[in-house]
Amino acid sequence: MRNYYKTECLKRAIKLADEGDYDSLIYSSLELRQCIESIIYEKLESYKKYVPDVVFKKWQPNHALKTLLYFEPDAEQSMKIAIAPESPVGVTSGPFQYIGEHKALTVEWLNKNWLLAELSG
Repeated sequence: MRNYYKTECLKRAIKLADEGDYDSLIYSSLELRQCIESIIYEKLESYKKYVPDVVFKKWQPNHALKTLLYFEPDAEQSMKIAIAPESPVGVTSGPFQYIGEHKALTVEWLNKNWLLAELSG
């Protein structure tokens, strides 16, 4: 059985994209799609006891993300991430250091890009 976990999908997508030919790019986009689906369903898994099985069986990420938003209303929010030392715990004892940004998936983005993937596939 093929491995559909996010990390493996991403590795395959990068490898295919590096090849650069049309067919490889198509398959790379499919791997990226599977990666995105894996991320959404992995997050949703933590709410499994509250989510009907049909959500997992239908395997439509935009519906899964809408379900996730019910439990995590901020799941579509991108954010900047910074850290700072604390001493004692809970009291910042130094300057914050920017370490990156989290770019969240949105239902709007999924709907738009899934349609494009369907049309190009």
